[in-house]
Amino acid sequence: MLILTCNCIAAFLVAYFRSKEPQFVGSSRQADRIAPIKNILILSAAYFLYFGIVFTISYKYTHYVRKEIHFNPMMLIWISGLICAILFFPKWSFLHFTPEKAVTGDVTDHVIYLFFEMLLLSTQKVDYEYLPVPIACFVNFLIYFLLTFMRHKGFRNRSRHVNPADICVLFMIAAICEYLNSVVFHSDNNLFGVFISFAVILLIFFVTLNINISIIIHVIVNTIWILIHYFVYDFRGTPFIPADVYAAGTAFDVVDQYTLYTNKQIWELLMVSLLIITCCLYFVQISGVERFQLPIRLTGMIFVITVSLLWFNSDFINDNNLYWEMFGVGTIANTYERNGCTLGFVEVLKKSQVPKPDGYSRNRVKELAQKNAFVQSDASVIRPNIIVIMNETFADIGDLGNLNASEDYMPFYHSLNNTPGRIATGRTLVSTIGGNTAKSEFEFLSGSSLAFAPQTNPYLVNIQRNMPTLVTTLQDQGYYAVATHPAASTNWNRNKVYKYMNFDEMLFIKDYEESDRLRGRVVDSEVYGKIDHILQDKPEGTPYFIFGVTIQNHGGYNVKDLEDERLQFRLPDSEPSDLDVYLSLISVSDTALSEFITMIDRYEEPTVLVFFGDHYPMLTDESFETITDHGRFSSELELEQTKYMTPYLVYSNYDIDTSFFNQLTSLNYLGCDLLKALELNMTPYNVYTYGMQDTIPAMNAYAYVNKDEMHCNYDDVTAAESQTLKDYYILEYDSLFGNLEESAFRIDKTEYDR
Repeated sequence: MLILTCNCIAAFLVAYFRSKEPQFVGSSRQADRIAPIKNILILSAAYFLYFGIVFTISYKYTHYVRKEIHFNPMMLIWISGLICAILFFPKWSFLHFTPEKAVTGDVTDHVIYLFFEMLLLSTQKVDYEYLPVPIACFVNFLIYFLLTFMRHKGFRNRSRHVNPADICVLFMIAAICEYLNSVVFHSDNNLFGVFISFAVILLIFFVTLNINISIIIHVIVNTIWILIHYFVYDFRGTPFIPADVYAAGTAFDVVDQYTLYTNKQIWELLMVSLLIITCCLYFVQISGVERFQLPIRLTGMIFVITVSLLWFNSDFINDNNLYWEMFGVGTIANTYERNGCTLGFVEVLKKSQVPKPDGYSRNRVKELAQKNAFVQSDASVIRPNIIVIMNETFADIGDLGNLNASEDYMPFYHSLNNTPGRIATGRTLVSTIGGNTAKSEFEFLSGSSLAFAPQTNPYLVNIQRNMPTLVTTLQDQGYYAVATHPAASTNWNRNKVYKYMNFDEMLFIKDYEESDRLRGRVVDSEVYGKIDHILQDKPEGTPYFIFGVTIQNHGGYNVKDLEDERLQFRLPDSEPSDLDVYLSLISVSDTALSEFITMIDRYEEPTVLVFFGDHYPMLTDESFETITDHGRFSSELELEQTKYMTPYLVYSNYDIDTSFFNQLTSLNYLGCDLLKALELNMTPYNVYTYGMQDTIPAMNAYAYVNKDEMHCNYDDVTAAESQTLKDYYILEYDSLFGNLEESAFRIDKTEYDR
């Protein structure tokens, strides 16, 4: 009610002072004296509606980004905004009447007022204010005073041609944008980052030949660029890299599970950006040149693009002794922090290009295929149904050593002991944390490691043709392959990639329309139920390979989710947090896994389950620090690699040789271990990959475990390890980019009938 009253009074006063314009003063006709009264009432109603819209949007925005409303100081700032409106709006063309009595106005004024009020009202929070209330009110007054001053001086109606000195203005704006970059990410100020920003704004200028428009476009693009980096890092814990561009569709599909939090640095970014844009809109318009417009435009664009390409293809980091760490755990984040996200992104883009391995040739691939030829198994060997479950964010965070849970969050999994012939459990290294699920999927299905190209996501960039995988190896032995995932088929390009991998059948979210959901995501048990239906309905005598990817535990662990009665796990002596949400979800997954194994035990046909988590959850820094016992780990690398380690389980309803599964392995090995345990045929690539475990027992994109069970960086490889990896990369490259030598990746399938 207080807001409505203030808005009403302000609307009337603005309309009243507005009516004092010359056209309403001094008339002797009664009709002309009545008209202003009518105009005041109409204009009051228009202003009242407008103020209400602005406050509502500002209130919603503040609640969204600050997660609470500190009403009293927010009210004071809003009243200061209304006072500014009373003082300055009558002098603007903010709202006025056309001869037809229609209410019109300057759209720019409307938008500028809305954005400034949104930002100023969002400065207040109970425990943390960006600006004290008096300063926020003063800033409010100062902004509208300057805008009114520029209007009064008529700057907006003036224009002139561009002169060479204006290029200095563009450089200054580029420097400000790079500075804002460093403020948000707490990175070092980098002159080379400024030059990248300057090249962008210069290119925009030569396209538009308009200083004002160039600055506005560049500032908007820079703001969006910084926000993308900020929120990706906030959600996932790893920087925004070039491969993420291709994952935009997947990001939009899951973003509703996350909560957007902003900080003071983001507020400063938005406020400074808005001030720059406002100055460009209200100040002298600088555009065009007196002569040679087209030659200048073309010459400038060609010059900027040429210099940029020459710089991009140079060894810029090493030539200038800038900080750079090659791909490793956390090193990309360190690089971004030291050099800024723009320069970091450009360098990752350069280093993400997959090089041809030294020694690669078709003859070398054939030679490796001959050396690793597999003696074909008897066609009468048991061919069980194979179920592989990649469980979304299934990790045992108790491995960090300081969880202190009063009850077990995955009692069923922890109760499983390695039982020769039936059960194998352990840990598997993965190459991602907090997201990028498709990386884990790729490593398991292909048998390849992302150590070859750590910052790529093959599902998005590299897989552009048919490729050999565990799918084709099993199909060559009479298997029918099905993939199922209860999400959009376009996520991570699965609809295309699964076809390249030669899956016979694919089931996505449309096949789960009536399924039970938790936090809006299809629960694990529904995926298992779908697999059960597939196996019940399959043709007798045809072995099935089913690859299922769950989604129940996907990131975005909001405390409000604990209101669901199914999420009941709580850590003792602590306030509810993202940890409680995550552990509650894992508990639900653990129960579903128990029921699924009971289901498998009832199958008459031989059936084997391979179950593993795709990556660790992305929790807050505070949560990770709380559950981590740093003294438990011999090195920082071991601690970081533990966060790239998830549980795996192999379960069979008949006797198999489980001795082939190691306590610690990695996803590129797990499929080969499975083929070996089931006595199925293997391709030469499978044979080579399986044999690598004698030299490198486990590996991921960033580090590996040696024979002494020590975690090592790839810079520290021995001569034997180096040669093993070199030949491995040659085979991997051939499967993705090379000649795809069939003798290395396929087996003789003539003795198997589908």
